[in-house]
Amino acid sequence: MKQLFLLLAFILCSFSWPTIAKEAPIDIHGLGNIPVLHEGRIKPISELALSEFKNISGHSQLGEMDAIDWLALTLFSPAESVEIPVIKLAPSTKQKLNLDPDTSYFSLKNTLDPLLGTLEEAETLQKKKKLTKQEKSLLKAQDKVFIYNQLLRSLSLVLPLNVRTPESFAKSTYSLSYLELLKMDSELQSLAKAIGTPINQEEKDLVILAQQTRIIAKGGEDNVFFKIMPPQWQQDGDRWYSPWEQINLGTGSPESQDYLRLWQSLARAYITHNQSLWDETIEKMQPFIAPYQSRIKAEQFYTRTDPFYWSQIAYGLCLFFVLLWLGFKKEMFWRPAIFSFSIAIILHVFGLGLHMYILERAPVATLGESLIFVSLCTAIIAGFTERKAWLNHSIALGIGAFCAFGLLSTAAAIDATVGSKHVLAAVLNSNFWLGTHVIIITLGYAATLMTAFYAHYILYIQEKPNKLIGFMAISALCLMTIGTILGGIWADQSWGRFWGWDPKENGALLIILWLIWILHGRLSGHLKNKQFIAGLAASNIMLALSWFGVNLLGVGLHAYGFFEGWGLALASFCTLEIVFIGFLWRRYS
Repeated sequence: MKQLFLLLAFILCSFSWPTIAKEAPIDIHGLGNIPVLHEGRIKPISELALSEFKNISGHSQLGEMDAIDWLALTLFSPAESVEIPVIKLAPSTKQKLNLDPDTSYFSLKNTLDPLLGTLEEAETLQKKKKLTKQEKSLLKAQDKVFIYNQLLRSLSLVLPLNVRTPESFAKSTYSLSYLELLKMDSELQSLAKAIGTPINQEEKDLVILAQQTRIIAKGGEDNVFFKIMPPQWQQDGDRWYSPWEQINLGTGSPESQDYLRLWQSLARAYITHNQSLWDETIEKMQPFIAPYQSRIKAEQFYTRTDPFYWSQIAYGLCLFFVLLWLGFKKEMFWRPAIFSFSIAIILHVFGLGLHMYILERAPVATLGESLIFVSLCTAIIAGFTERKAWLNHSIALGIGAFCAFGLLSTAAAIDATVGSKHVLAAVLNSNFWLGTHVIIITLGYAATLMTAFYAHYILYIQEKPNKLIGFMAISALCLMTIGTILGGIWADQSWGRFWGWDPKENGALLIILWLIWILHGRLSGHLKNKQFIAGLAASNIMLALSWFGVNLLGVGLHAYGFFEGWGLALASFCTLEIVFIGFLWRRYS
C-alpha cells in the first residue's frame, strides 16, 4: 500500500489530467447501465458508484452531486475530481492528520499528503489482531483513498495527455492518449534517448511525452479495481479484467479492443461536452453489454423501488390496525389490517424473488438476507395460523406483523452497515445446501421466534398453555434439529468433519437443547404452566445469541456474517427481554 500512495502522490505532482471547461454538463445517460465486476459479482456501474460513494462520503448524494456524477467525473476528469471535497473522516482521524476539525468533507488533494505520513503506522496496525476505534478509523481512511486512487487511474490509458504533442506524433486536434502512444512507445523512447544538447521545443516536447507515458504505465501496473472487460472476449475466457490488466497481461481480443475504444469515445464526449458523441457511443455499446442487461435492469429496478422498505411500511400499518382492532373491536379496523398484511407479503415475496434472480442463489447467505427471509417466514406462519383460526382473532396477524416489521428494520440497519448483496466464499457457494440446510435452519428461527412471542402473549393475558404453543415449540425443535444435522453433513463434505464445536454450531445446539429442556420439563411435570410459558418466551434470548451473538465473536468457519458495533444492541435486547419476561412472570397467576 505504501508504494501505491507514493505512486499516487508522484502522479498528482508530475502529471495533470485535462480539466473540463465550465459548461453545462452533458447527460450521462447509459453509463450506469454498463456491467462491471465489483465485490465478486456482476452489477451495473450505477451500483458500484453508489456503493463506493457511500463508502467514501458516507452518503448517496452530496448537494447536487450524486454517485454516478461523481464516478463519471473521477473516471473521465481525474484532475477535477481530486479537488472536490467528498471524503468523510472520523474526528480522531482529522486530529491525527492535523486537519480542520470543523470541516465535514475533504478533497483527495488535501487528504493525500497527511495520510502519507501515517503509512508506516498503518502497516504496523494491519498486523495487529485487535484495534482501537481510532486505529480502525485511520485504516478506513487509507482504504477510502486507495479505492479513490484506483478509480482515478482506471481509464488513464484512454484519457488525453495534457502535454504539448510533438508535431511528428500529432494526428488530430484532440490530444493523444497512452493507448494510442503504446503502439509507438518503442520509437518514442528511442527518439527521446537519442536527443542531444542543446534541444529545440520539438525535442523538449518529445522528452516530456516519453516521460509521461512511463509515468502512466507505472501507475497502471496495479490498477485492478474497475473490471469492465468481460471474460468472453479474453484469451483465457474465465475472468473479468480492468482495462489496465488487459493491456498489461495481453489477454485481450479484437472485441475487447473495440470495446475499450468505445470507452475512449465516452471519455472524449465527456471532456468535450459532445452530447451527440456520447449518445452515439452508448448506442454502439449496446451489443457488447446485451448479455448482462436483464440482471442489470433488474438490480437497478430493485434499488430504485426498494420493495422491502414498502413491505416494512405495510407491516407497520397492519400492526397499527391490529392494535386499533384490539382496542375498539370494530370491523372497520380489521379489514385494513388484512389488506395491508396481504400487500406486505406480496411486496416481500416480490422483493425476495428479485433478490434471488439478481444473485442467482437462495437469499439466506448473509445475516441481512437471513433476517429478510425469516421475516417472510414469520409472516407466512402468522397468516396460515390466522387463516386456520388457531388463535384469537387478529393475534396471529399482530404477532406476525410485529416480527416481520422488526426483522426488516434490523435488516435495513445491517444493510446500511455492511451491505446485503455479497458473494459467498467458495465453500459456501452451494445452491443445494443453501436451499436445504440454511433454509431449514432459518425456518427453525422463524418458528422459534413465533413461539417465543406467542408465549409473551399468553403470559400477558394470563392464560394456560394450549395445544398450539406446544405444537409450535415442537415444530421449532424439529426444524432446528433437521437443519443442524444437514449442516453437519455439509460441513463434513466441505471441511472434512461433521462437528467441530464452531460458535455457529454451538449456537444452533443451544437453541435445540433449550427447547428440549423446556418440552421435557413440561412432559415430566417439573415445569408448571408459568415456568413452561416463561421458558418458551425466553427462547428469544437463545435465538438472539445463536443468530447474532456468534457473529460478534468474528471467529470460526461460519464468521461470514460478521459485523461490528452491534454488541450493545444485542446486550440491550437480552436485558430488556429478561426484565419484560420477569414483569410478566410476576403478574401471571
